[in-house]
Amino acid sequence: MKIHDLEPAPGSKRRSKRVGRGIGGKGGKTAGRGTKGQHARNTVPVAFEGGQLPLFQRLPKLRGFNNPFRVEYQPINLDTIAECGLDEVSPETLLGIGLVGKGSLVKVLGRGEIDRAVTVKAHAFSASAEAAITAAGGSVERLDLRGGRRRRRCLRWRRRRRGGHPGRRGLRGGRGRGDAGGRRRAAQQQQRRGQQQPDAGQRRAAAGHRTAAPGTSRPEWPPQPAPAATSPSHVPARSQACGPSSVPASRFPGWSCGRRG
Repeated sequence: MKIHDLEPAPGSKRRSKRVGRGIGGKGGKTAGRGTKGQHARNTVPVAFEGGQLPLFQRLPKLRGFNNPFRVEYQPINLDTIAECGLDEVSPETLLGIGLVGKGSLVKVLGRGEIDRAVTVKAHAFSASAEAAITAAGGSVERLDLRGGRRRRRCLRWRRRRRGGHPGRRGLRGGRGRGDAGGRRRAAQQQQRRGQQQPDAGQRRAAAGHRTAAPGTSRPEWPPQPAPAATSPSHVPARSQACGPSSVPASRFPGWSCGRRG
């Protein structure tokens, strides 16, 4: 066997289809693309849907949601409490040595060991941390969550602070006034109900309607004519000063000449 006799195994190699060579090539005149149209003239992406928003863009990109009621704690472990050397641990003392931030909610976790009696004041404790502190002769005290600052304020919390609910700011006289607005509105409604409402005749007279004649219950009929004016106010001064006119006075009452000024 010589080098020119070497060839690949049968079926392992296949010639590529030569398209676009006319009726003598593979695919014929249109090269297997059919007649006319977008697919016959250029390459269309697989995810193209004719111009409408594709499926991969219609589906939401991010999963989950942001819980507006979540409470975030700043963790403090038992080994940190043992190293700081404090007999009474609270958010204020931890803030003084720089272990927590201002207004943070503190939660004590059970990493490490503690071998001395310590009084710990925090907003939350894990079960293992509480058991370790009490086993060492110490005590735990849970603080109110309202004493710290929550990272996110829920919508209900913000509405309560703006007013209409006896919240914390409302009770101490801040911007939220508690339920003082509700009491004021109720007093105004009660005052409006106590006022005497005008009757139908008074309302018609105030609106300019014809009222009943004195001493009767029926309106005046026929209505009395208005007193005639001695000199018409709508007649121009130059028209009054004109001489005799050829236009009959009955057709244009109040005019004394045929031309206006």
